[in-house]
Amino acid sequence: MVDSNGIEFRSEQRYSHRWPFVEIQTFDLEPHHFVLTGYENRGWHQPGDRRYRIDFSQRMPPAIASELALRVEKPVRNGDPDPNHSAFSTIPARHTTRTGGSSGILRFGGDGIDYVTPGQKDSRSWRWSDIQTIANPDAFHFRVGAYRETFEFELKKPLSKELFDRLWDYVYSRALNITPLIGGNPQ
Repeated sequence: MVDSNGIEFRSEQRYSHRWPFVEIQTFDLEPHHFVLTGYENRGWHQPGDRRYRIDFSQRMPPAIASELALRVEKPVRNGDPDPNHSAFSTIPARHTTRTGGSSGILRFGGDGIDYVTPGQKDSRSWRWSDIQTIANPDAFHFRVGAYRETFEFELKKPLSKELFDRLWDYVYSRALNITPLIGGNPQ
């Protein structure tokens, strides 16, 4: 159960736990499972933070996944982008890995960047606030460096300089307080 204060899990075997959003360090979401990492210590003499895995019999709706990412307000790994989010631009792409990779669509929108693949195998959604760097070494390659992972893409169509400049502004210019000069005076 998700409400405005946090996430609660209840099982039929009498186990239940509640995490206020402030106590959630991060999460990894795939269409049929959810791994939550809190600020709790692991068990006796085990290093690291405690992780909880919850498997779903039905897919979590992508809109709820997006809402969770917004409410946690910390870097997360959302492997289930909302296919209904609007995008100002799309580019077909391939994410290459050591074991092959996947083909999909890169979608650039007001909330961030989505990589959508058929079957959701390698899909990702990054909020602008979770992206640390972007790179475009040439017109047919693009890299997203987020807090939790880095994805490199081969683009099937070239990325225009204008689009990359717009993406650059979303990643790097949002926190800048820049007042344009008109005639040598601040506007």
